Order: sequence, then structure tokens, then C-alpha cells
Amino acid sequence: METNSTQYITIGHEKYPVLDCEIEQIKLHFWPDNPRVYSILNGNGSKPDQYLIEKTMCSTEHVKELKESIRKNGGLMEPILVRGGDFMVLEGNSRLAAYRILAQSDPIKWGKIRARVLPDNIPDTAAFTLIGQYHIVGRKDWSPFEQAGYLYRIMANSDKAVKDISDELSIPLSLIHISEPTRLGMIS
Repeated sequence: METNSTQYITIGHEKYPVLDCEIEQIKLHFWPDNPRVYSILNGNGSKPDQYLIEKTMCSTEHVKELKESIRKNGGLMEPILVRGGDFMVLEGNSRLAAYRILAQSDPIKWGKIRARVLPDNIPDTAAFTLIGQYHIVGRKDWSPFEQAGYLYRIMANSDKAVKDISDELSIPLSLIHISEPTRLGMIS
């Protein structure tokens, strides 16, 4: 067993140090590009504020069920992923919302949340790849509509071709349907 306490996460052949810790959940920020609420809250083209994201997240049935699961378990089974510096929750927004609900009745018990903190200078491309690995390749708990919206935003906000995204996420190109030359369609 290694005694080195530095942990790393590999994204796109790069190693990034991570710090496992507990953070006061009130200091954390929801990720505005979270596909769970992106399509609901970005209808007018502007970024939603933290209050609206939290309100929307906390009202979903998924978060209410997750809150009960976390309460029954006594905490998280898997830490959230946070970008250092701005304390943006890149992975675990539903868990953060569940903690916020739990903290309303017991702010001491639910005041801190387990987190893996990524470097504050992690490139957006690495963050997108990481989140895509979790939700498109890995757990697949985003709906096809949410997955397609996420992939579309990757295309719209980067110079990457569909083939490059397919390669980075290790998903067959045939699963990404293109409805227009510059837009992504649904994932099968």
C-alpha cells in the first residue's frame, strides 16, 4: 500500500491532483450547465442564478428520493467533484441539492459534504470530458434528451468535431445522430 496521500484523476491522458475533504456545503455553487436543469432554466438564453438552480433542483422527484437515501445512509456513498477556486460542483449537483434540503432541518449534521476537489485551473475541456464520461459513457443516468443537449453544448462551445467528441468519450460515432451539419441530435 502506498503511503503517498496525493490522489490523482486521469482525464484525457493528463493527471490532475485531487484533494479528498469535507467542505461546508453552503460555500458550494451549482454548475449552471448541469444537464438536469439546463434545458428548463436556459430557455431565454441567460444563465440562471444560484437561487433558481437550487430551487429547481430541490423540487425534482429525483432529488427528493436522493435526499431520503442520503438521510437513511447517514451521508454520501460517493463524494461530489468540485473545481477548486470557485467551488463549482461539476459532478454531484443533485447530491448538493439533497444536502441543502437536509440542512434545513439539521444544519449541523448536514453542514459539510464529502468532496473531491479538482485544481482550480482545470481546463473546461477536461471538465467536459470528465462529466461526459460519468453521464454518457458511465452511469448513463441522464436522459437521451439531456445527453444530446450536453453534446450539443460541447460542439457549440468548442472547436471539436463530432468524431473527436466520440473518441474522447469512447462512444461509437454511430450513436450520435446529426440532424444538421452543426447540430447534434439524439443519442440512441
